[in-house]
Formats: sequence, structure tokens, C-alpha cells
Amino acid sequence: MSRKMTPLTRPTYQWIGVALLAGLVSGCAHFYDPVDEALLSLQSCMSAKMAWHRNRQEYLDVCYPHHFGKGFRAGYQSVCLGGAGCPPTLPPREYWSVCHQSEAGRTQSVEWFNGFSEGALVAQMDGRDRHHEIVTSQEINGQGCRLETEYHFNAEQSTPYSPEEAAPLGSPPIGPSYDDWRERSPAFGLPPVPEVAPHDYPPIVNPPKAIEEDETEWQFQNGDEQPTSAPVPLPPLDESKLPPPPKGPPIPNIDFHVDAEPDGRPKGLVPTGFLSPEQEAGEQLGSRINALWRKFF
Repeated sequence: MSRKMTPLTRPTYQWIGVALLAGLVSGCAHFYDPVDEALLSLQSCMSAKMAWHRNRQEYLDVCYPHHFGKGFRAGYQSVCLGGAGCPPTLPPREYWSVCHQSEAGRTQSVEWFNGFSEGALVAQMDGRDRHHEIVTSQEINGQGCRLETEYHFNAEQSTPYSPEEAAPLGSPPIGPSYDDWRERSPAFGLPPVPEVAPHDYPPIVNPPKAIEEDETEWQFQNGDEQPTSAPVPLPPLDESKLPPPPKGPPIPNIDFHVDAEPDGRPKGLVPTGFLSPEQEAGEQLGSRINALWRKFF
């Protein structure tokens, strides 16, 4: 005998089906952030209530302990959620009603703000302002990329110093200098160029005329070139030492004849080894006729 579903259990099964369907369709990643925020808010609220329970005996002389306690818990929870401890500009919405539009209502609002400041201060003293921060590598290692360690001498190491101390910036390069390389390298060991005395220079063939200092300066100012000596003549060429000319096919000797016009003027030069335009046209026509004959016969 089947048992009918009662009205009390039907909504329960409906909610279970909706939860399963949502988990299968959208996945759990979309619900992670809202759930995490809800848990963080609940944890902060519980911490604020426990802090007010521990410190409420110290605020018995306030005018309205109930409203002071509300502000205390709100300030403590604000710091736990990452706030800076500064009270908001306006009090909660309940202090905007008509019941608080009086001297007593204004005093209750002031007590709420005083409790907020005290709760934020107690939360900072408890260290709750750092619980919401995420630890970064710069807090551990500083601005560098690794921990600061002390280097001690070790016989197995290549150097007893750290890499920063072994090659500081601005230090001279390690190794022989340029002068040392010049003395040791065979490339720099070539004999020096012999020095020639001024009287050993070859004489100038056509020495220029003497130019006074003022005239030379005027020529340079006007862009004239500096006078130079005449070119040195080349020695006579011995043709017996020249290589023989290249051997190749002989150059054809093309004779030209001159045709005269009726009035006696000569026509253009026409080489006898080439065809005239009329002859070339006839050759092309004959080649086409031969091609057609071979194609059809």
C-alpha cells in the first residue's frame, strides 16, 4: 500500500529537488562567493557579540546602554569586515523614525555613534583589523624576490660572497686591460710604421706658386679649393707584359649600300645582311601557309 505524501513533507521534497537541479545546472562555483560572504558576516557578528559581552561592564555609566551596545557591535563588526573604523555619516534607518525626533532620540543616536567608535577601537586592539588581510610575499620577503640570507665562507663554494657582493655595480672589469692585451696579443705585435723625415719626402713635380696668407684665407672663405700639386705622370706601359686578347668568333663584316631618292638624295642606310620589311612580311606569310598545309594535308 502506497503512502500518500502529506502537505508537511511536500515542500521539503520540492526544495530538495530545486537544490539538486540548481547544483546540476549551474555548478557550485557560482555559490561560493555568496556563501563565503554570508559565513564571514555571521562570524563577524558572533565575534562582535562576544566582545560586547566581555566589555559591557565598563560602559555601565552611559545614558542608554542598549543603543550604545548596538553601536559597539556595529563598529566591531565593521572592522572585522575590513573597515577602517570610521563611523558612517548617518545612523541606521531605525533612528530616522518619528520616535527619535526628540531630545531623547537625538541622545540615543549620539550614544550609537559613541558605541560604534568604542567597538571599532576594541576590535583594532584585539587585532581583528588584520584578520581579513591576505598574506603577500612582500610581507615575508620584502621588496626582493627571495629571503635575505647571510653568506658564509665555504670551501666547496666558488666564492665566499653573495652574487650582489661578488660583482657590484660600477666595478672595473675583471681581466687584462687594453694595454696588457696590446703587449701580449700577436695582432698588436706588428712592427710599427717607420717614421720618415721631412727631407726624405719625394719632391713635388709642379710646386704651386707662393700664396700669401690673406689670399689663402679669402679663398677658403669663398668656398674655393685649396691649391694642390700637378698630377704625377705614370711610367711608360710595357705592352709585352699585357695578357693576350680573348679569342672568340670573328665579328661579321656587314656591308651597307646607299639607295638614292629620285631627286638624288640618299636614302637611309640599309644593311645587306638583313631583310627589308616587305621581305620579312613575305617570309611570315609563307611560314603560316606551310603550317596550315601541314595541319590539314
